[in-house]
Amino acid sequence: MLQSRCDVLIALRPDSAWTQAHDQKELAAKITKVVNELPGFESSYSQPIQTRMDEMIYGQGDRADVGIKILGTDMGALRQQAANIVQVLQGIKGAADVKAETTNGLPQLVVAVNRSALARFGISIADVNAVIDSAIGPRTVTTVNDGNVQIDVTVRLAEAYRSDPARIGRVLVPGPNGLQVLLSEVASIRNVDGPVQISRENEKRRITVTANVRGNDLGSFVQEAQQKIQSQVHLPPGYTLEYAGDYESLNSGRARLLTVIPIVLTAILGLLLIVFGRMRQALMIFTGIPLAISSGILALSLHHMPFSMTAAVGFIALGGPAVPRHRRHRRPDHSTILSLFVLPTLYAWFEKDDDKKEGGGVSGKEGPGRNGNGTNGNGNGTNGNGYHRPQPEDHQIVPA
Repeated sequence: MLQSRCDVLIALRPDSAWTQAHDQKELAAKITKVVNELPGFESSYSQPIQTRMDEMIYGQGDRADVGIKILGTDMGALRQQAANIVQVLQGIKGAADVKAETTNGLPQLVVAVNRSALARFGISIADVNAVIDSAIGPRTVTTVNDGNVQIDVTVRLAEAYRSDPARIGRVLVPGPNGLQVLLSEVASIRNVDGPVQISRENEKRRITVTANVRGNDLGSFVQEAQQKIQSQVHLPPGYTLEYAGDYESLNSGRARLLTVIPIVLTAILGLLLIVFGRMRQALMIFTGIPLAISSGILALSLHHMPFSMTAAVGFIALGGPAVPRHRRHRRPDHSTILSLFVLPTLYAWFEKDDDKKEGGGVSGKEGPGRNGNGTNGNGNGTNGNGYHRPQPEDHQIVPA
């Protein structure tokens, strides 16, 4: 992390004590308005734990919801393309804290030697470098022994002289036959802003543009950004874009869900088929899962919340409680409205329908049969096809 980059933790009072903002979104907007008035100051807002997790997971220091990495060879071209992408993102709904990675701004003194002038005066580049080292240096000229300690003695111009290019240019460079030439006559001296850092990835230089998303879902924001960047930003040959941040984990999570969800649903249906032995009964119980997911989607829409990876994992976890469980002499610890009312009614309905179709006596392990005939002819408590239908004395069917 750069020396000019730091984290500021703000401890908030309880919401009831707030007087100028109603929520964190409004508070961040007001702080941003004040901070943006400071020259050369850029800011972004997040949660402490979320910031650290982003750094550890993505490994690029992308402390934002969306990170657009520009890969190329020339830092000047990268900075120009980053500025163009920043302008595009600022025009998209929900964009907040849009900024480009700081790569320039380190003050440097550049001395460019004019080889043609050196040739006219007969001065070598080594002579010019020796003068520059002595003027700006420091340059070691001797050593002083203080007991067993050796101390280097260095010389250089005073601070007022070595920070001004014009004064540095008046330093004399020795030439042949006692010739003295001003440094400004054989070299150009100027102050420039050099690179603060140069980040690399895949053997190319990289600049990252980051942005947070507020008031819009992440997927829609990135899709709109990709369309606008493709139409408005034209990259030079050999330059590429990559999308990182939370959007990167969103894409990888989608790919995993496309594999996990069919496997989970198939496993649930297979287990139901093993328990009940009939596809019809298994499918009727299985209908609780899409009903539970649809109610979860309805809850998201009522709360104006976008679909996220957290919600997707919650839907998978909802598949368990949505299916009734057989428990012997034990009440469930917790349940849902769906499993309390809808699914028990469906189960009782198809149990009653099966009794009407079969009509034969079925016994438990002991005692008389349900129709007074004890067994169905084979004395093993099964019906004609060898299927043992569970009875109330075997287990109790309760919602999960």
